[in-house]
Amino acid sequence: MICRKFGWFFACTALASAALAAEAGSEVMEALDKHLAAARAFEDGQDGNPLLEIERVVFAMPPDAKLRDAVEQKLIDALQSASTDAGKRFLCTQLRVVGTAKCVPALEQRLLEDSVSHMAVYALGNLESLAACEALHRAMLKTGQLAQVGIINALADRGYEKAGPDIAALIASEDVRVASAAVRALGRLGGADAVKRLQAARDSASPALAADIDNSLLDCAERFLSGGKATEAADIYALLEQSARDPQLKLAALRGLLLSREDQAAGQLVQSIQAADAELACGAISFLNLVPGQEMTKAVVRLLPSLPDARQVLLLRALGERRDVTASPAIVAALGSGDTEVRVAALEALAGAGDASALPALLQAAAADGPGQPVARASLVLLNAAEIDRELLRLVDAGESAGRVEAIRALAGRGVADAVVPLLKLARTDNASIRRAALETLGKLAGEAHLEPLLQLAIEPIDAADQPVIVAAVGHVYPRIEDESRRAAATLRALDTAPAASKPVLLQLLAKTGSENALGALRKRLADPDPAIRHAAVQALAEWPDSRASDDLLSLIRSARETELKTAALNGYLRIAQLSDDPAGMYVRVLERVRQPGDKRMVLERLGTAADSPAALDLALSYLADKSLAPTAGLAVTRIAYRLRHSHADAARTALRRVVSEVEHEDVPNRAQEVLNELDKYEGHIFQWVGVGPFTIKGKTGEDVYRTAFPPETEEAGKVAWKPVTKGFGSWEINLEAEFGGADHCAAYVRTTVWSPVDQEVMLELGSDDAIKAWVNNEVVFDQWAVHGAEPRQVRVAVKLAKGPNRLMLKVVDYEGGWVFGCRLRTLQGAAIDGLQFKAE
Repeated sequence: MICRKFGWFFACTALASAALAAEAGSEVMEALDKHLAAARAFEDGQDGNPLLEIERVVFAMPPDAKLRDAVEQKLIDALQSASTDAGKRFLCTQLRVVGTAKCVPALEQRLLEDSVSHMAVYALGNLESLAACEALHRAMLKTGQLAQVGIINALADRGYEKAGPDIAALIASEDVRVASAAVRALGRLGGADAVKRLQAARDSASPALAADIDNSLLDCAERFLSGGKATEAADIYALLEQSARDPQLKLAALRGLLLSREDQAAGQLVQSIQAADAELACGAISFLNLVPGQEMTKAVVRLLPSLPDARQVLLLRALGERRDVTASPAIVAALGSGDTEVRVAALEALAGAGDASALPALLQAAAADGPGQPVARASLVLLNAAEIDRELLRLVDAGESAGRVEAIRALAGRGVADAVVPLLKLARTDNASIRRAALETLGKLAGEAHLEPLLQLAIEPIDAADQPVIVAAVGHVYPRIEDESRRAAATLRALDTAPAASKPVLLQLLAKTGSENALGALRKRLADPDPAIRHAAVQALAEWPDSRASDDLLSLIRSARETELKTAALNGYLRIAQLSDDPAGMYVRVLERVRQPGDKRMVLERLGTAADSPAALDLALSYLADKSLAPTAGLAVTRIAYRLRHSHADAARTALRRVVSEVEHEDVPNRAQEVLNELDKYEGHIFQWVGVGPFTIKGKTGEDVYRTAFPPETEEAGKVAWKPVTKGFGSWEINLEAEFGGADHCAAYVRTTVWSPVDQEVMLELGSDDAIKAWVNNEVVFDQWAVHGAEPRQVRVAVKLAKGPNRLMLKVVDYEGGWVFGCRLRTLQGAAIDGLQFKAE
């Protein structure tokens, strides 16, 4: 339709309205007359500009009633006098926009014209006029069958109930489209009469029409239900639930029954869950939450043990979603099922429907390895009955050790702050598993007020093996203290009074505070006469969370006498450097201070793994001249260059070439060359070729073409008429479609002469879309069918070049889509080769 094809005019409404308002009405009408004259005789394929001009006026009509009425009248006159079907159809679409009841008679006349009626229906169906509905109704029984379908749908869309009896009569139409449209329309119109007529036609209808009738009856029932007529709706739902052929329709009817017969819903649902039809039964279970109340819950839990395992799984999940703790005992009983899926579903259901009585069973399942363990642990955290937290607190002191551990875990997951005091007591129990579970949970729940008892545990642990757990727990508490100065206060007080043997662990904890007063305390301990305390202070500085400790560590790297302290300080400094905004600057400072080659190598290794700036690249390059450090420095250069290959490609390329040429090592230069190869993968491809093609085999695929030897690779090669390849050149690839056309399942051959200054082994690198085969001096060097897109260096194969001229030929096969190839020759390591020359011949 013209109006759709040129719908972009709609966006110009405001501008066009302003233009029309500025024009005199007579000018608009004169122009419209001219274009309407063309529209009356318009044929498809003719100049559409007059129609566009009419649309411009119609769709941009200003709020001028007189002008609007005049435009409508001119459209009516044009429609009545139009001589072509295309013109009539166009004029109908314009009346759809601007028409009123006045245009109905003219449109009604067109309803009986087969080639125009659908556009007349389109127009009348969109007019907000009772007269339009009446016209459609009058024409419905007179017009052709195709138009009848449109009229029926239009009347249903408008909710024109007066047409219901006549639409119902069309259910008997011999045209299945008309009958189906009538059935569906009655469903949309609804009402008792529509239901009666649909039911009357149901038994004698064909299977397809019967399915439409059932769906329309369902629509009628939904209308009754939403309109408060539950009894009428229930009668239809009951009919469909009993006799509908479509399982999904039966389920929809069951749902409707549950909503419309609330007093019978529980019994109906229980009956359906027990049905022999498994699909119906499983669908019924999904409706459980439509029926509220504990009596419904009790009815289905009584049913639960007698159901097949698959239904038990679904029902258990539904009970969990129902969140009615009345079901809790029955769900717990299902944990004794012999079916794993049933047991897991029961554990899952308890998260929503469990009460305190379910805790022992959940704790037991959480303590046992198996598929139910993570589900049980999750359910312990999600249980929402009011008494759960209190009962868990009771159970941490009762029962088997494994269950008590799981109760402690659950308290952590539930965030029960009241658990902290009881857990502090359990942190001193003799039972190791309970004690450590308590310590881990204290790390999640304790706050500043509980820091001193935790620190006391760190000073006097029940078991030395607990110290890592205690340290971790205290470390988790520190971030919950917002005031940095208070974060370390309790630990510093403990440090002053703790025995010497316990001071190292407190120093370790100070590092986790990240506070300035803690840093000052660590600095003081660097001069402590006790070696263990000095070592702990250095280690704490090495673990400091930000760069404030970097100068202290740098000083220790130079001044510490013990190798162990130097190593700890160096490791700590390098860790901080990785977090720094200026890692290269930090590496420069530390390289100025370390003296041992092993230390320098450690710094360079970290530099290579962590830094990614040009400054870091230059720093690593500066150590290539030191033979003892060159391999490590070269590897650092390679790694940094790889990270800089996109942002600083030239600098990366220059640095890698230095590694290749200067570093003497069995592996590092090769690794640098591989990065260079990646950087240079688009460089050095051959563009001097002659070619011939395309070659195809009628009815055969690209693979057949690939495996067939055409003249260039046979004894008839001398008769082939090669021509220079002059089109399709890309950055590295050649598009053969530009040279040989865009056919699929075809092949082309290209060849070139390679002049080599010496006998040498080189790497032939190929990329193609799709398959490629290669010969060097008439010997096949690569032959593998494949379908893929083209990338540089897809294929790499070592080949021998003789001194002087060498013939290189490729067969490139297109399966479907693109048809490109690229080729270059490199050293075996991937570098460019000096002295090669190419000639297309």
